[in-house]
Amino acid sequence: MRHTTVPVAVVLAALLGLFVAAPVGAATTGTICGQVTAFTAPTAVADGSITIDGTVEVIDSSAFGAIDAGTLTVLSAVAAADATTCLEVVANTDGDIVDIAIAAQAEICGAVTLDTTTGVYSVAGVELPLALVSADADLAALLAAAAAANATVCVDVTIDSTTGLITTVSLNATMTLCGEVTLDADSVTIGGVDVPLTLLDAEAMAVLEIAVDAGAEVCLQLVVADTAIVQANLNADITLCGEVTLDADGNFVVDGVVVDAALLDAGAEALLQLAASADGEACVTIVAVSSNGDTTVTVGVIVEVCAEVTAIGDGTITLDGVTLAFAGAADSGIQVGDVVCVVAGTGPTGEPIVVEIDTDEGAGPGTGPGTGPGGGGVLLPDTSTGTPADPIGLGVVLLVAAAVAASAARRLQVEALTR
Repeated sequence: MRHTTVPVAVVLAALLGLFVAAPVGAATTGTICGQVTAFTAPTAVADGSITIDGTVEVIDSSAFGAIDAGTLTVLSAVAAADATTCLEVVANTDGDIVDIAIAAQAEICGAVTLDTTTGVYSVAGVELPLALVSADADLAALLAAAAAANATVCVDVTIDSTTGLITTVSLNATMTLCGEVTLDADSVTIGGVDVPLTLLDAEAMAVLEIAVDAGAEVCLQLVVADTAIVQANLNADITLCGEVTLDADGNFVVDGVVVDAALLDAGAEALLQLAASADGEACVTIVAVSSNGDTTVTVGVIVEVCAEVTAIGDGTITLDGVTLAFAGAADSGIQVGDVVCVVAGTGPTGEPIVVEIDTDEGAGPGTGPGTGPGGGGVLLPDTSTGTPADPIGLGVVLLVAAAVAASAARRLQVEALTR
């Protein structure tokens, strides 16, 4: 008896082929989209099959004669080209297809992925024609941004019944893109996507200009319909710390970045004016929150300055011409002509603040209420008209409790000690 030895590698390859065979699916009535890689038409005595996205779907022999002859021709061509299409199928209770046709249109929703080797984008695993995406710069940019942001989108596709190929792709989504932005005359660009400036209000534009100058990151929430951005909302949280000066237009410049005066309330503006006039420093926190195209911007300010006392009133103290509300000012022992160092703040959330005032020039503020020679107290811009300001009503920030304020004050104090 002759024995034939079969190489082990051949046996393993044959066994491996069994494991990687395409799975057999159970179709359900409705629309399915995907890449067709094989098609066998049914006959009167034998089932057919179609392989779509790697899954083999059985076409029952009862479909012979029911499926339009033109559809059979188109499916054969689509399979030969390994092309993506969308199908309308009717399935029986066993999950076998009993009728099939090319879909006129379909909606595909899911996560966006990019095959970096081929440059092909997929939505919910369904590949989009590379030629269509490449020909539409807006679509390509939005798909790239969605893939980078792990966003879920929906695409509406139309299919040519004579070729079975997707002919149009339209994207719809709500996605949030975060990062640094650039501005030009017509748009703001984030994550490679150009957003029309006409979708943003004046306050959002002012914050975007600050973000560009500061190299800060922001987030834009975009609503996309038919591959066009129809709504853009801005969210940002930017902190600037450094010296304060004034530019030619009267805007404050903090650490080299212009802060539009239109964003500031009276308290924040008074504190920055004091810092600018007394060569002081400040931390400015700008928070922008938007919804439905309406942006709300709040600005918190903490300053550290040493300045000459130019007036003492009943509950107020004036430094370099800027009047601050200071409870007990008349009993503090501070006199006109003294040079005092203060940390004062007003913030976007309106909590009360405890600040320090120190008559030892250059020593910096104390670390708690009452530690400086002048003692501690509530210190904030006096925006009243002839009556002492209400420290709580004017909305100052609690320096020892508010995280942003505390961080900014610590930075200012460290910088003061190292100068």
